[in-house]
Amino acid sequence: RAYAMRTTWTGVPKDLRDAAGPLLTEHGRLTPGWVRLLAVRFDDAMADANACILSEQNYNRATLTFGPGWMNCDAQEREWIVVHELAHTQLAPLERAWESMMSGLPKKMRLVADRLFDDALEEAVSGLAYALVKDAE
Repeated sequence: RAYAMRTTWTGVPKDLRDAAGPLLTEHGRLTPGWVRLLAVRFDDAMADANACILSEQNYNRATLTFGPGWMNCDAQEREWIVVHELAHTQLAPLERAWESMMSGLPKKMRLVADRLFDDALEEAVSGLAYALVKDAE
C-alpha cells in the first residue's frame, strides 16, 4: 500500500475492539487498494451472522460490522471470520458486476440466479479464508 488505511471504531465495545484490533492489523493487507477507510461497527441486534462487511467503492470505504456472537467464538474461528469478511472486499468488483447484470435478466430468473451467485460467492470467499488462516493444531 502506498498509503495508510484508516480504521475507525464507532460503538464497538472495548473487549471486542481489543480482540478484533490485532486481527485487523494482521490481516489488513487483504483489503484492496481502493479501501481508504475501514469503518468498524457493532450491532447487538445482529443475530444471523457473527460479522458482515459492506464494500462502498464509490466512497473508498468498507464497513465491517460485528455482532455479539463473534465474541463467543474461539480464537481460530474469530480469525477466520475476520479473514472471510476482508476477503469479500477483494471480490467486491464481481458483486458490483453481478448487480449490474441482474437487471438484464428476466424477472422470474433473478431470484434463483441471485441465490446461485450468492452461494458461489460465499463458497469462494470461505475457501480463500480457509487457505489464508493457519489451522491451529
